Amino acid sequence: MRDCRDHYRGITGGKFVTLTAYLSSMTHRTSAEAAVPDRVSDIVIALGLALLSFVMVSYIMGSLVLLAGGILSPLSSAIALGSAFAIALAIAGAHRTISVLRLGILTVILLSISGLASAAIIDTSIDGQNYHFQAIAALQSGWNPVYEEFQTSTAMSPLSLPPWPINYPKASWIFTALLQSVGIPIEAAKCLGPVMLLAAGLLATGALLRLGVCRPIAVVSGLLATANPVAISQMWTRMNDGVFGSCYVAFIALFVIAATRGWDRRSLIVMVGLTVFAVNLKFSIIPIWALLCGAACLAAFWLSGWAAARRLIVALMLGGIAGIFIFGFQPYVTNTIEHGHPFYPLFGEGAADIMTSNSPDTIQERSASGAFVFSLFAETHSGFGGVPSVKVPFTISQEELRMAGGVDTRIGGFGPLFSGALLIAVASLTALLVRGSGTERVKLAVFAIAVTTLTVAVMPENWWARYVPQLWLVPILIAVAATSASSRLLRYAAFAILGILVLNSTLIFASSSLLAMKRSEAVRSQIAQLKEIEEPIFVQFGYAKARLALFQDAGLNATAVSDDVAPPCKDSLSITAYGPDREGGSICVNLHPD
Repeated sequence: MRDCRDHYRGITGGKFVTLTAYLSSMTHRTSAEAAVPDRVSDIVIALGLALLSFVMVSYIMGSLVLLAGGILSPLSSAIALGSAFAIALAIAGAHRTISVLRLGILTVILLSISGLASAAIIDTSIDGQNYHFQAIAALQSGWNPVYEEFQTSTAMSPLSLPPWPINYPKASWIFTALLQSVGIPIEAAKCLGPVMLLAAGLLATGALLRLGVCRPIAVVSGLLATANPVAISQMWTRMNDGVFGSCYVAFIALFVIAATRGWDRRSLIVMVGLTVFAVNLKFSIIPIWALLCGAACLAAFWLSGWAAARRLIVALMLGGIAGIFIFGFQPYVTNTIEHGHPFYPLFGEGAADIMTSNSPDTIQERSASGAFVFSLFAETHSGFGGVPSVKVPFTISQEELRMAGGVDTRIGGFGPLFSGALLIAVASLTALLVRGSGTERVKLAVFAIAVTTLTVAVMPENWWARYVPQLWLVPILIAVAATSASSRLLRYAAFAILGILVLNSTLIFASSSLLAMKRSEAVRSQIAQLKEIEEPIFVQFGYAKARLALFQDAGLNATAVSDDVAPPCKDSLSITAYGPDREGGSICVNLHPD
């Protein structure tokens, strides 16, 4: 790692006394000084910006169509996506480190890979098949949620309707509906997760390179930051908790990029767009994003003074106001007007209790802080079908490996090795603070860790990893800071943290992908079996509503029937791979003649 130590020496060995001076130097170098290191980082950043901008601008364009009273028809969707792609290339290619043509080709390749990989694996998650699919299908079939009551196609009208498609934020749904409206198959169109993983990973890598982190550590740490177990396990579904984790990483990376580029206008514009998109993903993001934006403004003042902080404050306030009151008019404003609370149906009169049935007994019997600590250091477990217990760090059981692949694992949701990596990270941070090693880098890391910890603390259900995916960044931030320490032991500890987390994410990716592929094959086998039945089939889909679209795409003569009234069947089948470790639904293959 000699080249890494030489690379860090400019920051920690006296060339730059403070990080502020280092950031200032990044914006005032000659082209010869910047050419080699910055060309690599700028190309990586450009590609990340292209992917991120395509997603957020697509959502904004789709929302404008709905706000104007239109629908997401094939024509309007094609115009929205085409315009978004052009705008994304204009934003990302502004620094001219890579030609717009090459950037466009690389972006299309990564988008295509994401779509093809998504198409290979069928979403068998409960939430993804249920209300996420239902909202996307309704938007694709012509529903305008801004001006209309919920409506969907005739074929899907018998399906039960939970309140979530009507009252929840719709950013991920609008993006996916745009793709489906232009003819992309429903499983390929659920590629938002992989695309955001790539975008955030590229931006994080580029940001670390611009901070002077040596290339091997920057690549590993940047990609690892976005390889969040929540995002990895949900990447083959329509769920959006992992997408939020990617947004969090992308925001921090954009902050660093903006700081090292003199708070340039284009970086701030992307932060505005990301804010608009993020606050329309989930209700729970609002308080987290508000804290994150406030911390970013404080950091801008600390690093670059009031002028930079003021620019960032204006940009983020603009993004927040536009995101909530314009693009998020439905649901935030309409929920407030109609139900007395912007976060209805989770709050307000007649609020739904979604947590009691989703909280394992071992969580309900603990205090909030006790549940959080227990979940961090317990074995990775679904929370049901047994009683999880605290385990010795670094130990892994076969059952844990299977549970680690779940899309919403409740206990130990960051993976079986995370607790061990976190303990090493906390010890390393303590040593850094005591020794005063790498002062400026450690200060910045401590600030980011404190902010991230605060965003975790404000979430009542922080024991559940899917609600606080940003916690994954804490040991990574510590490791990046420790890699520049003068102590060889601390550097080795940093490499150990990164290595453990890489192994942890790899295990989760393998487990989740294998489970998802196994369930996908089961779904395809059942469809092939049903094709041999010549008679019409009548299906109670339950939570597996997306299966109706798959049946129809396969040419099956399938009719949805209400879950409340079963058809008179002589023979029936259960829906295969109804949900992870769950059974349900009913396929009527032979009606009684009467």
